[in-house]
Amino acid sequence: SAVTTLQNEVSGLNTVSTSLATEVQSQQQQTAKLAHPDSLHYRGIELTPGGFLAAETVDRQRATGGDINTAFNSIPFSGQTAGRLSEFNASGRQSRISLLAEGKTRASTLRGYYEADFLSSGTTSNDNQSNSYTLRQRQVWAQGALSRGWTLTGGQMWSLATEYAHGLNPLSEATPLTIDSQYNVGFTWERQYGFRVVKQLSQRLWFGWSVEEPQTLS
Repeated sequence: SAVTTLQNEVSGLNTVSTSLATEVQSQQQQTAKLAHPDSLHYRGIELTPGGFLAAETVDRQRATGGDINTAFNSIPFSGQTAGRLSEFNASGRQSRISLLAEGKTRASTLRGYYEADFLSSGTTSNDNQSNSYTLRQRQVWAQGALSRGWTLTGGQMWSLATEYAHGLNPLSEATPLTIDSQYNVGFTWERQYGFRVVKQLSQRLWFGWSVEEPQTLS
């Protein structure tokens, strides 16, 4: 009887010790996040800012009159005057800002995302004097990810026809890593208004369905 009692007490101490170790580890992780935060926490919402500063150049043998963005259908033939002129541009217009907001409930994760760059232009924008290009909306969408594997997304985002590195959800696109913002010839992409439903069937299989803006060029 004494041995049984002792064994029960030792077992209880092991359980308490394991629980304390788990709690200490959790507190250490929280402390590390506070010491080196990559996101901000406010009232249960996690805010993750992002973006980058770009300093890029483009050198063309034939002048298109463009900036960092190459209009492939506007490259002049050699017999034209522009076909005998070269052009060089330095630009920071692809500098990007973004913000991801996430909040969790018992049955889902809610997300909102905004992304913008400076690849737009106003009536006085030019690269000869002021470089005063305007802010442009790239993506803005809201998403509800359910615990059962369903994901519902609505807003302006990359098309479902775009290639994805993993799954079919936004922020997983496999875009070419090029300086030219027109990417590569043959790369199918659009960023447009739409509503998407995705179901994850396994770690390697997803099923997706979307309704998107019909009047578009890809």
